[in-house]
Parts: sequence; C-alpha cells; structure tokens
Amino acid sequence: MQVVWQNLYDTSSSADTINLYSARNFLEARNVTKDPVKDVNAASDLLETYAKSLVVAAAMKYFGVDGPNDEPSQDAFRLNVHQYRSYYVQTVLADLIDKCVISHVREINYDVPQFKCILCPKVYKTKKGLQRRTLAKHSLETAATTQQTTSQVAEGSQSDAIFNYTRCSLGMCMVAKKFVDARRLGNWKRLIRMYKYFLLHFKASGKQKYSYQVLRLLAKVHCFLSPRLAYDLVWNRFVNKTGRVDGNIEVDREVEHQNRVFKAQCKSLHGKITAKSVKRVSQFAQELDECLKRIDTEAGLRQQSGKHTRPDISEDVNALAKEMNRVNLFEYTPGRHMSSSRSFPSSTLGSLNIADLYRWMKTTLNELSRKYVFRQHCRRE
Repeated sequence: MQVVWQNLYDTSSSADTINLYSARNFLEARNVTKDPVKDVNAASDLLETYAKSLVVAAAMKYFGVDGPNDEPSQDAFRLNVHQYRSYYVQTVLADLIDKCVISHVREINYDVPQFKCILCPKVYKTKKGLQRRTLAKHSLETAATTQQTTSQVAEGSQSDAIFNYTRCSLGMCMVAKKFVDARRLGNWKRLIRMYKYFLLHFKASGKQKYSYQVLRLLAKVHCFLSPRLAYDLVWNRFVNKTGRVDGNIEVDREVEHQNRVFKAQCKSLHGKITAKSVKRVSQFAQELDECLKRIDTEAGLRQQSGKHTRPDISEDVNALAKEMNRVNLFEYTPGRHMSSSRSFPSSTLGSLNIADLYRWMKTTLNELSRKYVFRQHCRRE
C-alpha cells in the first residue's frame, strides 16, 4: 500500500486528470490521507474503486463504447470468426492487457550505468567522477542548463506522462488485487511468486526494511530451511474458520482475535493483575468463550457474523470510468504531460539498478547464511 501511494498518490496533482488523488476528490473520500497506514480500510476501498474504474475505462476504450451497458462498436463477438466464447474472451483479454497494461519498452535497465559528459565525449563510471570533471573542466551552470533543456525536449516530443501514469496505475492496482485474492484463498505458492515481484518494487521505491524481510523469507523457503520446514513455513500460515473458499485469514490475525478474548477476561480482574492471575485467565479464556458460544446457540441467540458489509460501489465505478474515458486516459498522445510534473516513467521499475540489486542480494544472503537460527533449524531437521 505504501509503495502504491509513494508512486501514484500526489497531493499536488489535484488539477490533473483522473489520477489517484483526483479520484479521491471525485469520490469525496476525505478520510484517505497521504499516509495510507492512518486508515488502511479507507485506502483499500479507494484503491479497489480506482482499480475497477480503470478496468471499466480500459474496456470502454477497447470496445468503443460510451457507457458500461452499451453494445460494443468494435472487436465484438462474431460466431464465424471466434467460434467459441471462451476463445474470444481469452483473445480479447490478452489484447486488452497488451495495449493498456504491458509496457513495450524495457522496464528494467540491465546495462551498466554510464555517466557521459554532455559537453565532451568522455564517459565516467561514477557520478562523482562526472561532477568533478564538470566542475574542473567546464562551467557547471552551462552543463546543468544544457542537460535540463535536452531532457525537456526529449520528454516533450516523445513521451505521454498521462498515458504512462494510467498504465502503471492499472498494473500496480492489478498486482494489489491479485495479492488480496491470494491471501483470501490461502494460496501461498502464488504469494511466494508475488513476493519476488514485490522485492523489485520495494527496492525501486527505497523500502529497505520491506526488501530485507522479503528476501529473508525467500531465502528461508528456497535455501536455508529443509524441505519439510520450508513447506510448513509456506503453507502453515492461514486458518479458515468459516468454510468458505475465500475465507482464509492469517494465523497472526487469528491470534489477535484470541487475544481479544483474553483481554476481555482480564478486565474482570479490575486492575489486580499479577503473574498468577494472568496465567489462570490464559488457561481458561478460550474454553470459557467456547462454552458461552454453545450456551448462546442452545438458547437460540443470534451471534454476530463478524463479516463486514461492503456497500455497492457500481455507481461510483461507472461515474469514475466515464470521466476517465472522457479525457482519453488510455489513448497515447505524444507530448502530453501532467500539471504536477512534466514526465512520468513508463515503468515504476525504471529506477532500479540491477548491479546494486545484485550486490545487495549477495551481501544480504551472505549475512543471513551466517546467522545461527538457520544452522540450528538444519541440524534439528
């Protein structure tokens, strides 16, 4: 969530077309702030509405319609061409994703970075060497002005900042939606694959602690732990108490639910909390809660389901999608820029330095391999 907000949420972009912040103003989601951690539920609801609106707007652009309920004017289903509806859906979705989500330029630069002086043909390996050369041999103000002018001309004549922003927004929203679905389904094999993708985004966004924890988890699963312990670590992380397919929650969250029962029983101590009383409460808190639930069931008392009711957001999604379609967010227009910034990268991973990433991963894995906890697990296995 923080990575999405860092890349897409800009409070100075209220005058721009429908982006994440202007969508927040359009939907009047005033409880959403610059820090999504302050109200995670509100930020999640805004991101879900924004993601669905982007999907609907992309479909409206692809099929050439003005509203979600209109008949497609292009790329419609034809029995003599597509024969099967399943084949038609797969073909249309692949083409839609290729046009609206996937960037056709290389997202990650695998080349070794080179710093070239703009006033002479000399090339340097480090940025500091280029700065010393510019300061010693050339005029620093002239070099900076020339570089800025060249960059502005290239961006203004070739790129479309609004189209790049929309495409990156749709891609990140789909990744976030996929992550939520995988958690609800309890599919940790799918989550492990997504964590590999998250690692790149965390490093590109400067989230060092998140990057370290993700790399540590992947290292434990694929390298340091035995197959049995790695399997337990991957699959023994969810619990399903409802029986629904998408009713999985994390074990840590279930422990917090159980702690709520324990804290409620501790209130009956009226401040007389000792180690002996806490131990006594912890031994019977869960059994007492189950006993009370059985009594309520036998007495015919209706228990709270614990399921959060979600309002119907179809009207908000359709209204926001029509506004997006009106300003042609998914139409590439060279030279179009945003009011808050003249450029936006075609990929949020463009700032990732592969050489630095490789060195960091190698150093971190060497440090993790020397930790006692991994060797201890291997000996026990």
